[in-house]
Amino acid sequence: MAEPKRFTTRLFIPSAWDLLVGLPAGTVIFMATLLFSTIIGLRFSVPEFGSLIILALVSLGVGILTGITRLKRGPATALVAGLTTAGILAYLWFAAKPGDHINSLVIGPGGILTTILISPIGGGIGARNRKAL
Repeated sequence: MAEPKRFTTRLFIPSAWDLLVGLPAGTVIFMATLLFSTIIGLRFSVPEFGSLIILALVSLGVGILTGITRLKRGPATALVAGLTTAGILAYLWFAAKPGDHINSLVIGPGGILTTILISPIGGGIGARNRKAL
């Protein structure tokens, strides 16, 4: 009888290759969020939390793609992608001046936590779809 696969934290320890793939993936999350928020905002009136939902969906999508392409390393690569996007959002949050108009849900703690949590989940989903995990 086959033993069930156990969860291991080694899935989330990034290697050098995870960094090389995760850094561009993180910038893709950021750029795709801006793109979809702008395009949807031109057609419809989007509430402030709508951009956070777009960020979560893009993070999940990129995480799934890294899981599909990187197989067992997918969750670690997706974590690096999420951390990269979180770094960009944190920089924008700290660089914003008091009078600047920003979406504080996305560029702030909410967006930072969303990318860090959702991207690795997507990496796990993508790897499971390819039966690597």
